[in-house]
Amino acid sequence: MTDIIFHNKGTIDKFIGDAIMTVFGAPIQNNDDAYRAVKSAIEMNQSLIHFNNSHPQLKKGLEIGIGIHTGEVITGNIGSDKRLDYTVIGDNVNLSSRIQDLTKFYKCPILISESTVKELPLEIVDKEFIIREVDKVIVKGKTEFVKIFEVFFFKTEKEKIEKLNIKDYFQKGYLDYYSGNFQSAIQKFTSIQNDPLSLIYKNRCEKLLLNPPSEEWDGIFRMETK
Repeated sequence: MTDIIFHNKGTIDKFIGDAIMTVFGAPIQNNDDAYRAVKSAIEMNQSLIHFNNSHPQLKKGLEIGIGIHTGEVITGNIGSDKRLDYTVIGDNVNLSSRIQDLTKFYKCPILISESTVKELPLEIVDKEFIIREVDKVIVKGKTEFVKIFEVFFFKTEKEKIEKLNIKDYFQKGYLDYYSGNFQSAIQKFTSIQNDPLSLIYKNRCEKLLLNPPSEEWDGIFRMETK
């Protein structure tokens, strides 16, 4: 994973247990920071697939979740006169960590924020990878929602078409969900095979049918835990 980060010109901030905190755009900012971050995330997942296939003795393959967010941070040698550490701090650093936490909840290996999506070159989206909107969510400790997106990666044209079809069907159900057409949304989510996110939304819609929301319902999901 370290080699992949360095290959894509990322700066490793620190290792936190089994996590790697990485910065793209500091100390030197470039126009393709968001793209290289997403590219690193894809290569990490591809490397993990190879690792799991190379270790059949594992009862269950290892899994990772990667969260990416773009925003202003304070960066530099931070600390005291006793000890300094080059790092980044700020609200956007905390939000990127929250997005990484959401990968477990939504069962999506790579989640990125809307601000990261806006930094990606339009000409490579749906060519090198596919992006689908996952949810509007208020993470714990925040008051405003953030749009999060999943990054689909693929190796073959057939796999790409399959992922595009999943995105298309999911988007239709997603629009029904936010319009309050839960029964229609359930039908669409049920038709999608092998997609954990669709199952999450199917279950969510079924609960909303049993306990209809108020007229003020906005569809925004509020996380009560990290």
